Amino acid sequence: MNRPILLLVLIAALGFGLPFATLATDPAAVAGELPARHELPWNLRRELPELDLTVFYWNEDPDQRFVKINGEKYVESDQPAPEVWLREIRPDSLVFEFRGQRFQIRAY
Repeated sequence: MNRPILLLVLIAALGFGLPFATLATDPAAVAGELPARHELPWNLRRELPELDLTVFYWNEDPDQRFVKINGEKYVESDQPAPEVWLREIRPDSLVFEFRGQRFQIRAY
């Protein structure tokens, strides 16, 4: 990451009273992107249940969106596995939460 962007992030964080620990040093994090499953810390990855995505359907109407994971149909806010919540179905990915950590799985 180049220094001007990091400096702007630092100034913005300090201006909003954020602790240094929340500062992002990764351009993807600065852009608001979530980590992929394989980018999660090892201690989370090894305990994350298997999520086998077989069907993905996105629609502009949120009530029409659904996925099939491990053979079962789920919609946003469902719990497809113990401690795993499906938080959002995006046009190209799914956002999950596991033990307080959000991450994404690309649909394609």
